[in-house]
Amino acid sequence: MPDGAHPRILGLDTSTEACSAALHADGRVVAQRFEQRERGHAERIVPLVLELLAEAAIGFDSLDAIAVTTGPGSFTGVRIGLATARGFTLASQLPLIGIGTLEVIAAGVPAVERAGKVTIATIAALPGQVYAQAFDEQLVPLAPAAACTFVEVVALAGDRPALLVGTSADEILAAGSAPQIARAKILPWPQAGALVAHVAQLIGNRGVTALAVEPATPLYIKAPGLGPAGTRVSSRS
Repeated sequence: MPDGAHPRILGLDTSTEACSAALHADGRVVAQRFEQRERGHAERIVPLVLELLAEAAIGFDSLDAIAVTTGPGSFTGVRIGLATARGFTLASQLPLIGIGTLEVIAAGVPAVERAGKVTIATIAALPGQVYAQAFDEQLVPLAPAAACTFVEVVALAGDRPALLVGTSADEILAAGSAPQIARAKILPWPQAGALVAHVAQLIGNRGVTALAVEPATPLYIKAPGLGPAGTRVSSRS
């Protein structure tokens, strides 16, 4: 498969309280679907994919790769997305590229707004906590994704100008004095359109083969399990 300048990429995300799919071709996002929903991801993701492929008149045999978010997020949602993407790749023999959900949220911020700033992406976790990760203006991670209190998220910026994007943004900004942090004015959930655009840029820099060399595996920061009394610790990964 060629590592062309304009790869055709199908992307899907079911890792949070949203469900989306998008198609990148000819250097741009040519079709996308986005639905905010707390459940029903497994029933909706395949119809969304088929709808946008039909809209763009592109078949699986014309694609170069499939991309999927790998978490953190909803434990069940992450598994649904990965299982669906793996099913597509098995049937089509296409490479599968996994990208962290927080990276995709950060990628949704326009590059001109990220310039000269740290971008901090967040996803709601346990009460009073979020999964968070900071990125530089080129979306290079500054540290691994981690479960953080709201105050710890504010500390990720240090004294550098920063953008905050994701869920619980209002609570985080209220948790501490952070005049250097601004809230990005985009949807707080990952979107497949941002996923495929980001992957297309990564392919341009590194090639499909380099991106797909490692299997797409789920990122579990706090894996769900049973507590001491048999109670569930968390339903989020």
